Amino acid sequence: MLCNIFLRTGINKVFFSNYQSIKNRAAQIKYYRKHKPFIIPRKKCCYKRPVDENGQLYEDAVLWRHQHPDRECCETCPTCTSFAALSMLYKLCAHPCLLQVERHGELTKKKGNVPWQKRRDFAEVALPSKLLSRMPGGSIFRHININNDDIALSGKMKALDRLLNDFSGKGNRVLVFSHSTTTLDIIQNYAVCQGFTYCRFDGSMTDDKRQRSVDEFQSDSSKYLFLISTTAGGKRAIISICNSIPL
Repeated sequence: MLCNIFLRTGINKVFFSNYQSIKNRAAQIKYYRKHKPFIIPRKKCCYKRPVDENGQLYEDAVLWRHQHPDRECCETCPTCTSFAALSMLYKLCAHPCLLQVERHGELTKKKGNVPWQKRRDFAEVALPSKLLSRMPGGSIFRHININNDDIALSGKMKALDRLLNDFSGKGNRVLVFSHSTTTLDIIQNYAVCQGFTYCRFDGSMTDDKRQRSVDEFQSDSSKYLFLISTTAGGKRAIISICNSIPL
């Protein structure tokens, strides 16, 4: 309730810590009314640029800088960068190499230079040299060629590796779903490295190729994995695939 009205920022941290420690609802209301004049609302404590104690813009504030080229706050600062930050966290949760960027020669017209430069600037800040030395390619540029050593960089890949190796010894067949096609590329290279046979279904394929992939997995019992992008064809298409494939 009250925590939804005011952000639990450092400037109000003491108030919210004490407020949440009170279990009695009546006592909470009494405490809030008593301290209400001292609560600093979001528009005064959070509506500002990401600067240090000297008023200088943080060099690491890459997402904010690219979203505010004029270096001026917008009406929704600082929450305006939430979606971009969550997107980066989603990539990091899958595998840190997703924070790497394509080389200039691999750019497409659709991506353009501005988004690419934004990803590159973020990669330079987010990927320290200690981590880069262990990543595919050894630099901020993506090199999709995962091997057994690279599995150690991702908790999800560790879990997937353990499950797939367990299932493969029991005669099972597995459908692997991923929202990101780039993550699907990593899993595909992992499957090649492990010697797992697979089929793939994603949005870059034509309708004919998608259907052939489904038919191949249905008819060929030697295919162990079916790698599927959840953004290809929507929820109905995915449900139809699951219902049509005998596992």
